[in-house]
Amino acid sequence: MLYCIENTGEIVNEALYVMGAGTKRGDNTKIGMFATGNKYAIATLLRNGIDIEVWSGMRRIAITTKSITFRGEDNKFDLILVDDVSTGITTSTGKDWKVWMALREFKSNAMDEGGVQDYTCDRPNPEAGKTKFYVQMTDDVIQFHKNIKRYFSEDKTVLFENEIGQVLEKHDATTNIYRKGIRCWDDNYNSIFDYNIYDVNISETRIAKHSASLVKSIFKLAGQLTDHYMIESFINSVNSRINTNSHTYESYRVDEVYSGIELGDGWKEYLKDKIIIPVDYEDIVPEFGDKALMVNMDLYEMIVHNFPEMRLGNFIGTGDDLHTEVQMTDTQMNILIEASSFCRKVGYDSQFKWKIVRFNNKEVIARFYEDTMLFSENTFTMNQDDINKVFFEEYLHGTTGAPDYSRRFQNAIFDAWYIEAKKVVNQQESNIHNNHAIPNKTLA
Repeated sequence: MLYCIENTGEIVNEALYVMGAGTKRGDNTKIGMFATGNKYAIATLLRNGIDIEVWSGMRRIAITTKSITFRGEDNKFDLILVDDVSTGITTSTGKDWKVWMALREFKSNAMDEGGVQDYTCDRPNPEAGKTKFYVQMTDDVIQFHKNIKRYFSEDKTVLFENEIGQVLEKHDATTNIYRKGIRCWDDNYNSIFDYNIYDVNISETRIAKHSASLVKSIFKLAGQLTDHYMIESFINSVNSRINTNSHTYESYRVDEVYSGIELGDGWKEYLKDKIIIPVDYEDIVPEFGDKALMVNMDLYEMIVHNFPEMRLGNFIGTGDDLHTEVQMTDTQMNILIEASSFCRKVGYDSQFKWKIVRFNNKEVIARFYEDTMLFSENTFTMNQDDINKVFFEEYLHGTTGAPDYSRRFQNAIFDAWYIEAKKVVNQQESNIHNNHAIPNKTLA
């Protein structure tokens, strides 16, 4: 049994071995761009013990190999021959290519030429004016033919389309991502939709070079969805780590791509009556009933960035500033009064407001936000000396406007230390001067 891929036109021998010789580069209507595909594909199939037979019209092109040595008997290679002519290419070429990539390449080239068909047959059936690649039917080839929709999107239902690409209906659970209708991604994640992205930077394996860039394109595409069911499905998939503790493709690396994603009117309409709750606040979800929509932190940031006016529950800020206010106890008030008093005694009089809050990031102890010093409930598990330090740090953030880890904030700390150190030195010098002063003598 053979698997045949055919197209109109008769291929020339050079197309099977001259690297970089092609006419598609720069032509956006074509799939190919490297002029290396047939060569890698042939090498990959031969390396995997899969026989190939090529017919150009009524002429059979023989694809064979010859064993050669290179720098000693321990370095043997199988050199590929086309009609007994050495190609200079060995079966080691394209070492990262898989069998499905080789078959995808043959069909992609056939699609560019036109008149593409693929089918199984018992024996070659050459025809004038056509090129036919016949491939031995192994398990890998059978799986490719059986699951052809994983590799080509041409027969899939388009659910949404814009200038970035297409959102496609699923035919199986596996993530299927295409560039110009041709598979350009390979992983084991599931996804809620399949995607055909028009502009993808690919390597010579025809796989996307930069996974984060691919994810970002998908989020830009999904951000313009208009159908509420599709938006809800996408959100649920992004939230998969919350709901099932497992990743889908839509949740993969979302933390690296959420910034700068524009959400369209469809999202705004879908979210308008909902209370958006970050995942770490799931205990308050029942308070809002059916209006509550719990989302992971990255999706929350994306929504807040796009719709700052939207009702988002009792949550204030974003990132490490994200918090909800809680009632301050008398004990907490007295501790902060003590900290404020200590700072005032050493010359730092705080006029800022104080609040006790619950931060989304549990590791945050305190923050200065707008005109207020925010202290987490965890602050008060510390002793008074440590709380005084935290209070002074947030005071410096408020007076300087400098964030943590910045040189400006470091300078503020150094300045504060130097002022206090200078006071100590001045006091010490004053004491030494007084100790050496000549005492007044009184008359007897």
